Amino acid sequence: MFAVGTNQDTTETYKFMYEVKDFKHCLGLGNNSSGNLYINRVSIENINNFSANNSYTLYSNPLLTLYKDSTYSIQVTASTSWGSNDFGAWIDYNGNKDFEDQERIFFKPNSGAGVINSFTVPSTIAVGDTVAMRVRLSYWNDPEPCGNAFGEVEDYLLVLKDNTTEIDENEVVGEHFRFYPNPTNGQFTIAFKEGIQHQQIKIYSTHGKLLQQSNQGKQSLVQFNLDLPAGTYFVSVGSGKQIQTLPLVITK
Repeated sequence: MFAVGTNQDTTETYKFMYEVKDFKHCLGLGNNSSGNLYINRVSIENINNFSANNSYTLYSNPLLTLYKDSTYSIQVTASTSWGSNDFGAWIDYNGNKDFEDQERIFFKPNSGAGVINSFTVPSTIAVGDTVAMRVRLSYWNDPEPCGNAFGEVEDYLLVLKDNTTEIDENEVVGEHFRFYPNPTNGQFTIAFKEGIQHQQIKIYSTHGKLLQQSNQGKQSLVQFNLDLPAGTYFVSVGSGKQIQTLPLVITK
């Protein structure tokens, strides 16, 4: 390769003079040699991952798909219920391999055993790109996406898509079920796909408190009439380790 300067001087550079490096995210590590504090579970859409103690893990399968202008919920639990446990998560929406401040989807300090949080994917995303979501658990420390800190770090690969499919705004669709209306005054129906049975249904507050639970049995439709204050709640549906959690909005 040749480079020509302003004085028409020419420099030849050979390709072996360059070191080509992978375009990777910053390194985030959990410093937890004692094995006491680590991420026990991450649940979002089709991902319901239970894990043990590791400093850092990249999960690439199954691949998560998120759509722009859509709202999702994520649940993260810790191995301990220490009061100073801090939780943070980021999504590299613009695909530049940097977890920026505006890409943080939640920051929950002093949250004990775990958190449930909802977030909306912005319209200004790198549609079609495969990017990373980083989840971090730390202790007595504002969680940052990069660096070494007590706790654990997990990365999940996801695809960002343009939401071109027409969706009923009063309906929330899960993998094996849907519920409607949403928002609701407290009355809503969960409809299960054919062949889906014996699913546990749980309603949580944004602080992770269990408010109500039910068992689907063999019913294809389960109706609820919740007497709860206006606000955001979470509907968790599933059995065993196959659980999906989605946001529910109650208005009065």
